[in-house]
Amino acid sequence: MHLPPCPRRVLLGVTGSISAAHTPTQVLALRQLFGAEVRVVLTPAATQFVAPRALAVMSGAEVLGVEARPVTSPAVDHVEVASWADLLLVLPATADFLARTAAGTAPDLLGAAVLAAACPVVVVPSMNHVMWRKPVVQRNADQLRADGIGVVPPVHGVALADGSSGEGATPPLTEVLRWVAAWSREREAVSA
Repeated sequence: MHLPPCPRRVLLGVTGSISAAHTPTQVLALRQLFGAEVRVVLTPAATQFVAPRALAVMSGAEVLGVEARPVTSPAVDHVEVASWADLLLVLPATADFLARTAAGTAPDLLGAAVLAAACPVVVVPSMNHVMWRKPVVQRNADQLRADGIGVVPPVHGVALADGSSGEGATPPLTEVLRWVAAWSREREAVSA
């Protein structure tokens, strides 16, 4: 299987979706299959679905956003992690995260990192198919696209939370990275 390219340093944002349960495996794949350095930022709700310790072990780095860190340097966390990254990938991205980001609010470290990022920012929505089709969610996704944020289309699948079926599932990681590579090429062509 031919693997798509992957940026060298990936800041992986994780929000409070049941799909976050897959994050440790995705972090390990980013490191082992794609050779990326990975740092993870969790929203407070994400900790209900994935253990920060598991992500620290899989990433080999401190997981951010979990609790307040002692002030040991003048660096500002959201600015520091955003400037470190070659790609800020929010996987999974809930409807709530899409709404907050589209409105430009930053109530947590991940939201602030998105606002501070100079690198490409890509979100991967993951939610019930009925939620994904709501006009307000589509408007938020359209606003993110208009603001230069990549929005990976969800795929048809079975919802982890309720067993329903429809468009709203997270694509496999290789497909997400293929989408990111194609989107990046399009952005470069437009700016050239």
